Amino acid sequence: MISVIKQYFLRRKLQGAIRKARPKRATLNFGDVKTVGVFFVTHEESRQKDIANFIRNLQRDGKQVMALTYFGKERDIAYSFDHDFFMENEIDYWGELQSNSAINFVNKAFDYLYCISTDQSEVQDLIMMMSKAKCRIGPYQPGKEHLFELMLALQPGEGVDKLIDQASYYTRAIAYN
Repeated sequence: MISVIKQYFLRRKLQGAIRKARPKRATLNFGDVKTVGVFFVTHEESRQKDIANFIRNLQRDGKQVMALTYFGKERDIAYSFDHDFFMENEIDYWGELQSNSAINFVNKAFDYLYCISTDQSEVQDLIMMMSKAKCRIGPYQPGKEHLFELMLALQPGEGVDKLIDQASYYTRAIAYN
């Protein structure tokens, strides 16, 4: 859990980032996508397999995939697939990222960036807002429409597995003539 002070400064940083000019965004045909980012946050070890399969399927489709996750105060899950991570202590009190992994991730101009998280947090918002990705895909959250080019609506009780299913289905369905 992030301290109240950090939450305050993260919100301020997000508000400033929203006002600044954003990178050019575009929704690409899935067949033309070459680079993919996957930002995931889940505290359910049982969802590890779902995320690993999602990443593996993207790689089978010929996509170059980079994955990043966020842990609070300690790394509580050991994922069985290649990913980078950062922790709460790598965000300073002013809301600035201090993690090389997170900084490299947000500065990469992915064709698609998937946000695989059903929890809302300032950290997730910060990563999505700072990202240079062309098309950001994630869960529908009222008032957060500026964070994503494609938002996926989940029903109450649906989790990461359903989010992954929808993300896979709808991005693969994007095709231009």
